[in-house]
Amino acid sequence: MEQTSKSQLKNPLKLEYRPYARSQKESFLLYILRRICSKTANLHAARERRQICVDIIYEVNEMRCLVVKAHPLSESLCSQITLRVIGELQSVGHEVTLEDLYEEDFEAAMTCAERASYYDGPYSTQAVETQVRRLLWAEAIVLVFPTWWFSFPAILKGWFDRVWGPGVAYDHSAGYGPIKARLHNLREMLVVTSLGAPRWVDWVIMRQPLKKTLKTAILSTCAPRCRLRMVSLYQSESLTPLQVNQFWSRIQRILAKW
Repeated sequence: MEQTSKSQLKNPLKLEYRPYARSQKESFLLYILRRICSKTANLHAARERRQICVDIIYEVNEMRCLVVKAHPLSESLCSQITLRVIGELQSVGHEVTLEDLYEEDFEAAMTCAERASYYDGPYSTQAVETQVRRLLWAEAIVLVFPTWWFSFPAILKGWFDRVWGPGVAYDHSAGYGPIKARLHNLREMLVVTSLGAPRWVDWVIMRQPLKKTLKTAILSTCAPRCRLRMVSLYQSESLTPLQVNQFWSRIQRILAKW
């Protein structure tokens, strides 16, 4: 029987060793693999650097936030969400002002003086001076309200009608053409609303009328730099605690980016 030497036992692979030369295809594939690994490493590094920059920006990016609530009941879900929104914003250093339209007895109907001066300016802001000052102060707005008949509550519609007037939110152009935006300071708007209807009715049948009004008719003309985010709670008349918590988590994720 043939015996194996000690040197062969130490490295038995040498018994089967054969020189191996890579083919052109294998060399090319190896080159591509190395490039992918290099690009992936660079991509991870770039993402880490970007995240550091974003963290720094958000760390110092404290904003003046106006929270507008339009619900008549203090024990409502909208009222609870409003309090949590205020606490969340304040916890990261934002300056917050609450505008509770029902609590302040805000009058939704436009006054005769306001309508008379709407085109024959200057627009009369005497009755809404406080609200105008808050709007001009704000860099971010959170609207919390129930959707009624796929529209704003009357008191919130009146807030837009009376406070977002000419000389405040926009200027009339010559010949009453396209209006000119004035709210260049407004950067963020979050809309938090509840609906009794299911999601498919709002999206498929009604085509999200509230979002269209806010985005196209109001913000694009008065605050073109403002980013709109909308969070809707559907079928809100029959909710579980889990659904409410999930809804709040969506709001938190948006506010965390402010």
